[in-house]
Amino acid sequence: MPAVFQTVQVYSNYDRVIANYLSGLVYHRETEKPRTMLIVFATPERAFARVKEKVSDNKKKAQSVIPYPFVTIDRVSTLLDQDRFIQVKFRRELEGTNRKTNLLAYLGMQRPLPINITYEVSVWTRQLMDQDDTTNQLMLRFSPYNINYFFVPHELPMGERLVSLFYNGYDDATSNKEPGRDQRVLRRVHRLMVRGWLTYTPEVFGAIEKITVDIHETDEDLVEVGDLLDTITVDTDDV
Repeated sequence: MPAVFQTVQVYSNYDRVIANYLSGLVYHRETEKPRTMLIVFATPERAFARVKEKVSDNKKKAQSVIPYPFVTIDRVSTLLDQDRFIQVKFRRELEGTNRKTNLLAYLGMQRPLPINITYEVSVWTRQLMDQDDTTNQLMLRFSPYNINYFFVPHELPMGERLVSLFYNGYDDATSNKEPGRDQRVLRRVHRLMVRGWLTYTPEVFGAIEKITVDIHETDEDLVEVGDLLDTITVDTDDV
């Protein structure tokens, strides 16, 4: 009976990579020094509150000014990709599982489930020109086929894999107002889709350390060498 590897599949691997991928977005203004945009995970309803929490944590203040523009990420759906689904099991070697003996062990797992993860990336700005500049930065990353690639870590034995990221366009949402302030805030929603994998819980199979075979010898098992040889007679006259 194989042992169960005590791990739980989470989405933090994909969420973290998406956040890192977007961390290169820069706010450009001639009168100010370029700076990277603040990025948080939040639904649109929680956007302002989450940004204030983040800024307060960074500045150790109870009240802080929201730094526009900023970006929020919301994972909105996860769907099974039937086109990539194959039902098969595989195993991989894993060295040094046993610290005392440093023997090999084998991890067995059902082929990961192919899923398509959709993210909505909202860019919040005061000015339309800032929206357009951010949109250009995003679209240039996917040119010319609206696709990009990056590595995502998964549970062993799958490990790190190259996955594809698609840019599916954007929509301008209705204008919002920052709570407590009578100022318009523009929001543009960009749609990203990752062709990812959901890993099953792997099983650990121990390596074979020793094989013992009992040999029971009987008279019937013993055969004389001569009994195994055929006698060949050659007539010298025919040679």
